[in-house]
Amino acid sequence: DWEVARFTLGMGRAALRAALRADPTLPQGLRTTPGAAASFTLAEALALRAALAPRPSPRPAGAQAKVVALANFKGGVGKTTTAAHLAMAAALDGLSVLMIDLDSQGSLSAMFGIHAEDEWDTAFPLIARHHAAARAAAGLALDAALEAALEADVEGLARPTHWPGVSLIPAQLDLHWAEFQAPVWRLAVPGWKLWDGIADALARPGPDGTCALDRVDLVLIDTPPALGQLTINGLAAADVILAPVGASYLEFDSTGRFFDMLH
Repeated sequence: DWEVARFTLGMGRAALRAALRADPTLPQGLRTTPGAAASFTLAEALALRAALAPRPSPRPAGAQAKVVALANFKGGVGKTTTAAHLAMAAALDGLSVLMIDLDSQGSLSAMFGIHAEDEWDTAFPLIARHHAAARAAAGLALDAALEAALEADVEGLARPTHWPGVSLIPAQLDLHWAEFQAPVWRLAVPGWKLWDGIADALARPGPDGTCALDRVDLVLIDTPPALGQLTINGLAAADVILAPVGASYLEFDSTGRFFDMLH
């Protein structure tokens, strides 16, 4: 309980214990023996903060979520680990976080215990929907898969995780199909901006008039270690790009080439 008092509530342990005695409706935590320190789940700690140490909204009125992409075509530099830690830290600070796993290795999804059956459980339908709309606007017919993709949205694909305040659109190996399918789709509709699928999905209003960027405070996009179609979709959607880099000459040099290609 001293950790919750100090790091979550910003008060002394004695003050927290007094508040719990004064209001038995608050989460009381779990004590192994009478008088022992209480242990709280993360959800209980956040409930205590809402009641005892509420914070102002992390987003100004009318502002939308910021989108951060973790990107570098150098593998093993900590993109996924950084994304996970940023998401958990932001949630601890009271932000609502949406993560989008664009790496077909699915490591971020595995870290949060989320399993996708196939590419239609990943961000792939968001890119497919964007193409389907462009195809329909060009007067071209849609196959059954693209017809189904027109119903895809961020809210339907995002799943809650074990970490309160964090949801995730997962990835799995079949998501890599987007790297091959997107260029084929663009041959059919040369004017289709294939890099805008994720950005469009995040900004598209739903039936209530709000979009994903209105419903969360932060979006974190984990990209694959390559500058392909999926990474470019993540970068095009981002307000901020974080490029983790290892502490060696070759990794620093490789990251320089990444920025050259990005430019």
